Amino acid sequence: MVDCTGVLSARLEDAPRGLGQDFWMAAPLADSLRQRVLVVFDVLSHLPAEQPLAVVSPAGKILAVNAPLVWLLGGSGPGLVGREWSSVMPGWDARARDLERTHERGFEENLLRADGEEVRVCASQSPVVERRETRLMAHVLFIEALA
Repeated sequence: MVDCTGVLSARLEDAPRGLGQDFWMAAPLADSLRQRVLVVFDVLSHLPAEQPLAVVSPAGKILAVNAPLVWLLGGSGPGLVGREWSSVMPGWDARARDLERTHERGFEENLLRADGEEVRVCASQSPVVERRETRLMAHVLFIEALA
């Protein structure tokens, strides 16, 4: 298991302040999922540091991203929503299967920036499930760039 506790992104120290409140979300989301994602973004907006975050569907589509992640990737929010997460995190398909099987939540992986540069990150995955059910609605990925 990868311990991502205390990892701070040196790259994000230069990010413009106030980005934690900006996010992009796919329009057709189930109300229960949309409400849970909005709560996550609301909590992030009150943190003292920027926290890159992606919400990914069980099928691997990007459902939502925030500005710190967009800044880290060097792309655009609207350009990321709806894309395959594996186009940003090439190892995601195998990783998602491992997460289901092992129930581990922390891992290291590479992200692919818009300029083609790979960035090593530590990610923490939190599943979003229906209340009183185990059906996965989405993966919430908290991401920190490693130095």
